[in-house]
Amino acid sequence: MSLFQKAFTIGGALLSTFGGDIISEYKTVQGESYSEFTEKKSKFISNCANVNSQEQALQYITKVKSKYHGAKHSVYAYCIHNSKILKYSDDAEPHGTAGLQLLTVIKNFELENAVIVVTRYFGGILLGVGGLSRAYRKSAEDCIKNSHIVTEKLCLVIKFTISYAYIRQVSSILNSNVSLIKKIDYGELIEVAAYVEKENFNLINEKLSKCLGGKINLSVLEEKYHSLE
Repeated sequence: MSLFQKAFTIGGALLSTFGGDIISEYKTVQGESYSEFTEKKSKFISNCANVNSQEQALQYITKVKSKYHGAKHSVYAYCIHNSKILKYSDDAEPHGTAGLQLLTVIKNFELENAVIVVTRYFGGILLGVGGLSRAYRKSAEDCIKNSHIVTEKLCLVIKFTISYAYIRQVSSILNSNVSLIKKIDYGELIEVAAYVEKENFNLINEKLSKCLGGKINLSVLEEKYHSLE
């Protein structure tokens, strides 16, 4: 179920009623992206980024606003899946023409843990409600299309040590579509850290155990979302 399928509106904020369920994966943007276009002399500059908390989203919004401090409007929208938060701001644009358009684009792309800020430099020509809505929506769409969309999966971060004789076989097991090597430290023995999709942990553990003849001392360090691409 998408995070957007259950939500209600309070003022300018949409708060998810997703509940306490833990989702196994979600789509988001990787890093940051940018786009801009001009509509009837008004310039629309869009910035999009991956964020993991509301605090990070607000910090990014502040950073973008300070970069374009001379602009008349800095409209934004963001969603944070683990806090179940969806929020937008029209920043003095007519209600429904700006921030809600950005949030709708996030919904249409089925993204979570993402923030979009669209900065508008007014060109002196009124766009009208329909024109303004289309311009903000296009700006957000262009920016997301310029980004790299990844799937973050609920993973276990594991760590274990092996002898040099097993590194090739272990690497082959872990570099799959359900796991990914995070780090390898070479010493007297090799210490391997990896992300393993939680729902496939038993499968990977069994493969490693079989490869190492049942002699594996594996530790689970933490549970977190991570892309396995």
